[in-house]
Amino acid sequence: MPPLQRDDALGLALAVLCAGLLTMVALATPVPASDLPTYLAMAREGVWDVDAWTWAAGEPFVNGSLGYQRLIWGVFVVGGWPLVVGVHGAAIGATVFGAAGLGWRGAGGRGAALGALMTGALVLQNHAARPQTLAFPLGVVAVALLLGEGRGRGKAAAWALLLALWANVHGSFPVGLGLAACAGLRPGRRWELPAALAGCLCTPWGLSLFGYVAANSLVPAQRGLGEWGGPGLDPIGLRLWPALALAAWLGLRRRPTLGHWLPVLGLGVLALTGIRHVAWFGLVAGPLVAGWIRPVTSAPARRLHRGVLVLAVGLVAVGLLRFSPWIAGPPVPDRAGDNWLEARAPVEALDALAGATPPREVCVPFAMGGLVRWRLGRGWTVPVDVRVWLFDDPTWEQYRATRSEAADCVLLIDRQREPHLQEATESWKELYRDQEWTLRVPG
Repeated sequence: MPPLQRDDALGLALAVLCAGLLTMVALATPVPASDLPTYLAMAREGVWDVDAWTWAAGEPFVNGSLGYQRLIWGVFVVGGWPLVVGVHGAAIGATVFGAAGLGWRGAGGRGAALGALMTGALVLQNHAARPQTLAFPLGVVAVALLLGEGRGRGKAAAWALLLALWANVHGSFPVGLGLAACAGLRPGRRWELPAALAGCLCTPWGLSLFGYVAANSLVPAQRGLGEWGGPGLDPIGLRLWPALALAAWLGLRRRPTLGHWLPVLGLGVLALTGIRHVAWFGLVAGPLVAGWIRPVTSAPARRLHRGVLVLAVGLVAVGLLRFSPWIAGPPVPDRAGDNWLEARAPVEALDALAGATPPREVCVPFAMGGLVRWRLGRGWTVPVDVRVWLFDDPTWEQYRATRSEAADCVLLIDRQREPHLQEATESWKELYRDQEWTLRVPG
């Protein structure tokens, strides 16, 4: 093994710090009240393919996160919220450390640093505990398969297994299909895309899963949901634009193979259409672009350089221990249950509702719909929840009417975003109020 070079030691130190820091951020981030409570409630009640608590109740649907729901429910049963947070944090760490490892294979320490920095910077806005978080490491594995030199049945089988797992976890699996297609452009690897496609069909939904992906991508964008809008001069855009420029500059200078250039170009264009896609550009482009750096021989690493690397590893180890959920504790320790959810989650408001009225329909902002069922249990229903693609346009407009005027139902009002509802229901009976939420009933 050749002696460690100065640039390799310093690049590895930077990669370790970046990956470790992002993992700590993920571990310290409270669980969003939208996605995960919805999927936990579905798993707890066995709601796999027929809706049970919205205006779509009784209607069948394609559940593109079925595998994730079963997995994360098992995790919750075994270790509760701390283990759930730990698993998602570990997925973020595996993603960034994996990107750094692929960058190291391509260009040594400088490649490791670039792979970790680009991936970490663009995954940053999607690091919370959600289904796609567990799909991120699968994307890095797909990049590793693309970059690998092997061929034949073993590589095709690896693609099939990877895409079978991915398609059961999250609807982002077409990213893996695209990478398999790019791998198939290389001589002797034409069977990798058919194998990956066969893996995608190993779900209970078959080809219907592709319809789910289209609906889950188009419907939220058409309805103007925030994370489906394009990046601008916001914090996400200010990280994306330099990454795009660097990828374009290195790509034009180094002229990589078509199979390595197409994923960067395609996902770069996709990232411009919605901030939800920025993370996928980062974790695929990070290790690929890192491999376009020309290796440079530097002076051997001195004791100081090795010490910097050891210090980085030590700091990250201590930081990960400090932010371990079992040591750090819940972000909202005074809350009675579900104290790992974000502080603004209306847990106390829902508890007040349960103490004042029997189970009934509650008109809540759609992102909180699943939380109602998770927190209060069977019998409580909502108009819609975070699965907005389940609802046709008339149903969606009917839901919007409950948020634009005082509908005749229990209303959970977001005081900052819905001041009109606050004013329109001043004569109603108030069950709960805090800085974030007001809960009122007619009469």
